[in-house]
Amino acid sequence: MQKAVNLRNPFRPGTTESQWVIFQRDEGISIDQIVKNVDRLTGGYGTTGRHTRLIVEYQLGLQPFESIEHLLTPHLPSKIELIQSVGEEGYLCLTSGTEEETFHVLLRTPGLSEEQARALINDHQQDICFLAFKNAHEGYPFGYALPGDPPSMNRVAEAGVSFADIRHLIP
Repeated sequence: MQKAVNLRNPFRPGTTESQWVIFQRDEGISIDQIVKNVDRLTGGYGTTGRHTRLIVEYQLGLQPFESIEHLLTPHLPSKIELIQSVGEEGYLCLTSGTEEETFHVLLRTPGLSEEQARALINDHQQDICFLAFKNAHEGYPFGYALPGDPPSMNRVAEAGVSFADIRHLIP
């Protein structure tokens, strides 16, 4: 089942931020000053801006994609567990592993009991972790509401796994 995943790349050269970096270079601004400008106006990339230079260099074509690939999150998780039901929408789950591997997933399984959903997750950890990872990069976040939340609460799981994604795993 492990297939190629198109990683979501917010640093790619076509983004507005990248175009701004390229514009600065084209205006004769040094890379050091561009990095300072990015840190100042965006807060930088990574903890305390430690990845800003690497990303600026990537956006300017001075670094290959492989040099920033590890910064594209989330990473493939090693485990997923069911946290709680979110009513008719399905079940809220949480992946685990490193910080970059941990994110919320909405398992959209209308009609599956909690017992069936837990068994499905336990029996197919790797498959569901991969689907959550793939959908976090290639899909769209899924909204969910926890029972008892006020109507104004709008929570979002970074990934969603639909019934269609896992139908083949259900006995």
